[in-house]
Amino acid sequence: SGGVVWHPSILDNAAEHGLYLTSDNMMVDTAAGAPKPADEDLIVPLSQADIAEMRSYSPEQMRARMVTAEELVWSSAATLDHVVPGHGCEIAPVIGPGMSEDRDADAKIRNPHGFSLEYMRIEPGQQVGPFRISQKQVLIVREGTLEVVLGSDDSENSARAEPWSTYSVPGDCWRTYRSVGDKPVLMSVTTAGDARAIIEWDAVLVERALAANLGRDPNGYLAPASLLPKG
Repeated sequence: SGGVVWHPSILDNAAEHGLYLTSDNMMVDTAAGAPKPADEDLIVPLSQADIAEMRSYSPEQMRARMVTAEELVWSSAATLDHVVPGHGCEIAPVIGPGMSEDRDADAKIRNPHGFSLEYMRIEPGQQVGPFRISQKQVLIVREGTLEVVLGSDDSENSARAEPWSTYSVPGDCWRTYRSVGDKPVLMSVTTAGDARAIIEWDAVLVERALAANLGRDPNGYLAPASLLPKG
């Protein structure tokens, strides 16, 4: 069941409607004709002692785990290509390290979740990439029209995502995120894993960024190229 632990009252209410949960997390619907599992095969409800040992959260602790739109901290220097005309975006971290290359990016929610979450904003006519990362990403467009280009050179394929579209991007593939409407693209970017995503940029973009005196330090954060070690 994905690690969900149900309160005993939920199991009781479900049973009144003919639904049972077995010890191997399989739901059995007797109302649909399935036989009721034997009692020894059903999941054992939590005891009151189990419930008493669970952590409780104060309203203040709950609030600390919420990021409102007003609390988003946007960086317009979050990707290497932001110094290249026609490129760049703004990124606001929410959960985990994400893909931002701004060393000052600091997500409010830092404990491991198995994924990172950021918001990305791309002005009309601008794009991010081509780049690739090893992790999978899920994009949910909130505003604007996003064009997602996968592949490189003669193997490129593209698709457009309108508001509330969800796009799953495979890991290890070249990608470009482009704002093609008359309004900025605003989207959430969920990146798999707890580790920071290290971006591999198209070689042409790297050269153009270097010409603008921008590179990346050994940790993958943006820095003036003139201050970085050579080679």
